[in-house]
Amino acid sequence: SFAKLNLPMTAFILLCGFAMKKRWEKILVCCVGMLLYSFQYPYAAIFFLLPLLSMIHEEQELSPQNAFMFFALLLPVLWLPIMDVEGSELSLIYARFQICMIIYLLYIIIRAFKEIVHLCLKTLKLFNARADL
Repeated sequence: SFAKLNLPMTAFILLCGFAMKKRWEKILVCCVGMLLYSFQYPYAAIFFLLPLLSMIHEEQELSPQNAFMFFALLLPVLWLPIMDVEGSELSLIYARFQICMIIYLLYIIIRAFKEIVHLCLKTLKLFNARADL
């Protein structure tokens, strides 16, 4: 069952946070780690105000590099007119929250991988420069 993966997956996400450079990214990692297995979607969405507000404070303006994540962070806290239909098998609030979580997880993993590769290349370049001396 997937329940055995809860703790390792959360630990992996939190470890990815050490590779993040910006404060809003680190806050996003903490929020995703806390809410990865949350079942209170409307209340959990409020936590995503933290990285959103930090991003607004830190980035100052939208650019092509941060625009996608700005709108991805905005989506769970926007109270769009999405209501659950009575007797429906699929909750639209649940679907929106899950889509946001997938976007955040992919962003965290890709961003951490990118930062780790960048750090390894930088270390390798420094090591080669010292070897040439």
